[in-house]
Amino acid sequence: MKHLSSIVLAVALMAAGATACFKDPTSSLRNGPSRIQLDRSSVFLSVGDSIAVNAEAKDAAGNTFGAGDAVWTSSAPTVIAVRRDTSVTIPGDAFSRAFLRAAAPGLSWVYVTTHGLTDSVQAYGLPQTFSGAITTPAGSMMGDTISIAATSVLGFTSATTVTIGGTAAYIISQTPTLIKVMAAEPAAAGSAVVLGHLQMLGVIDLSLTADTHIGVAATIRANGWSPANQDPATAPAFNLVDLYTSPIIGVVTAAVPDNYWKFTTPATADSVEFTVEWGTDADIDVAILNATGTACISALLPGSCYSTMGSSANPEVGRWRLAAATTYVINPEVYTLGAAAAVTYKITFRKLN
Repeated sequence: MKHLSSIVLAVALMAAGATACFKDPTSSLRNGPSRIQLDRSSVFLSVGDSIAVNAEAKDAAGNTFGAGDAVWTSSAPTVIAVRRDTSVTIPGDAFSRAFLRAAAPGLSWVYVTTHGLTDSVQAYGLPQTFSGAITTPAGSMMGDTISIAATSVLGFTSATTVTIGGTAAYIISQTPTLIKVMAAEPAAAGSAVVLGHLQMLGVIDLSLTADTHIGVAATIRANGWSPANQDPATAPAFNLVDLYTSPIIGVVTAAVPDNYWKFTTPATADSVEFTVEWGTDADIDVAILNATGTACISALLPGSCYSTMGSSANPEVGRWRLAAATTYVINPEVYTLGAAAAVTYKITFRKLN
């Protein structure tokens, strides 16, 4: 039989081993807080607006430590100004509060430091209005565009939209810093140009809308409503080469069911594809006429003069083989207006191989 002292020793060793393997649940408290908990990770503020942000010092077990001595700083104080709230006494200094105010458009990191720890909030100042440069063309009636240049903060994305005088404009081309559009409807001088879905350059894509006002050029107003384009004898003239990069924008009504645009082909004969599109339930056909607008030119596709492009399709596409250095008239014509009183159409041109 074992001696009693041996049994006691064995039990003591087992107890010592069990104690060595057991983790003290309060051990994480011994080193104090291990993180800062912020109630916001990012904020978006229009210039002039403010918002409060709270910070707490926590340990791994979720216990809160006093943070009354927290220091708040901004990486770009001229963009986002930060001020610690000292007007209210927080019981036990359980947390620290600061007010962030957008002073200018841009990005700033707001840092909070306490107990030797630092965390941050990403803060964006959003412009109240878009103030990029807007230029309108002068001279030529057709193929002109309005150019809108980005600001140092706001630019454009593939989702950017433009309306002029309340009507969506056709986007000709766009980059993050430049967008070119053509007005789809006549617009009075001083009409609003509204930009949607802008981008804070180099930061993040935002769904912003901002307004600015410009004097829309007379050349744009004349684009679809000039009396000259109601008669083939006075149709505005341009070169076909220019139309490979710029569309025709026009408007037809019950009173003015036909438009006429005169163009001249380059020194080489071209096979050309014309596409006409519109945004209502109307139906528009297009024909290519001779220089006086009195006779149709045969198309590459079968069909009569105005039915070549099909019926009620949108867009409609037609193809013609055109002679070199020759003047023609293109004639968009309303087949039916549908429910609309007026229809805005766009005709684009593509050279075929």
